[in-house]
Amino acid sequence: MSWVIVLVVISSFLLGGGAIVAADDAVPGDMLYRLDLSLEELRLTMTTNPAERLSLYLASADERLQEVAVLADEGADEAQLAGLLQAYAGAMDGATRAVSGASDVDQETLLSILDEASATYDAELDDLLATTAVSSTAGTFNAGVDCTGVI
Repeated sequence: MSWVIVLVVISSFLLGGGAIVAADDAVPGDMLYRLDLSLEELRLTMTTNPAERLSLYLASADERLQEVAVLADEGADEAQLAGLLQAYAGAMDGATRAVSGASDVDQETLLSILDEASATYDAELDDLLATTAVSSTAGTFNAGVDCTGVI
């Protein structure tokens, strides 16, 4: 898998980076969606700073919610939407781990950022669940991020 990522990155640079820019707006079902996910994984793999990792995980969570909204508007099936919600939950778990990996000095600041993002995403998720065909069982993803044990 790692050689695939390296090959994709090298190919993208050779093609002028246009595919990278285009992949960022890809949604499941688009040809460039796997590239988008691979680039997200590559960025996370190369980033060790907890604040930067938090930012990347939150961007990923936001992107998954936007994908849910787009695909729900297009009439995607519940299984596909549930998969994106699972990916959203995974990104939020990663964000929590990023905060946990920060120094005590940085942890409080990062926790505040995580709490604010979580509240925003919870509101967006409430709206999505109220207006889409995602079943109420998907509402379990709207439990928010439990940050109480981080500090």
